[in-house]
Amino acid sequence: MMPVIVLGGVLSGIFTPTEAAVVSAVYALILAALVYKELNWKDFIDVLTKSALQSATIVLIVATAATFSWIMAYEHIPDAMTSALLSVTTNRIVILLLINLLMLVLGTFMETIAVVLIMTPIIVPVLQHFGIDLVHFGVALMLNLAIGGATPPLAVSLFTSTKILGISIEDTFPDILWVCAVMIIALVVILMVPDTVLLLPRLFMH
Repeated sequence: MMPVIVLGGVLSGIFTPTEAAVVSAVYALILAALVYKELNWKDFIDVLTKSALQSATIVLIVATAATFSWIMAYEHIPDAMTSALLSVTTNRIVILLLINLLMLVLGTFMETIAVVLIMTPIIVPVLQHFGIDLVHFGVALMLNLAIGGATPPLAVSLFTSTKILGISIEDTFPDILWVCAVMIIALVVILMVPDTVLLLPRLFMH
């Protein structure tokens, strides 16, 4: 029922995606407390405490990223990065591969939201200079960070999922390697063939 409420509300214009998150939280709270009766006051306070801590962490990351982005712009780091890349190659595909390789490495030891907020203001001017489609890069970036999230040393997604399921990361890691290998192949295909990402948006725009 929740997907119907969320998607229906967003697509019909009743509420925005941000408001949809609030509606989902209230709906889940009503189900847990009143319908299934699995949520008591103690659990409710614990949920609020954990939510506040997680929200504070995100706000801190956003604030730090905004400050870092301003410093990067003030110091003309995007221009310096563009010049550095031009000294290596002028081929758009090679530039895109180099940037994605950087994102892949960063994703292995940084939080996804931190990579997006800190690196995007630096990377976007470079992409625009070389005429690289931002939608194309955005999809590749998300796949990149998904791979990084399951790859040591940080492997946030891997550690979180194994903790929730109660299994050891040692048992999971060999299987994750195969998943990451397939995702890397998919990433290369997306980078080399932009229409795998851009075909549907172009059709909808026309």
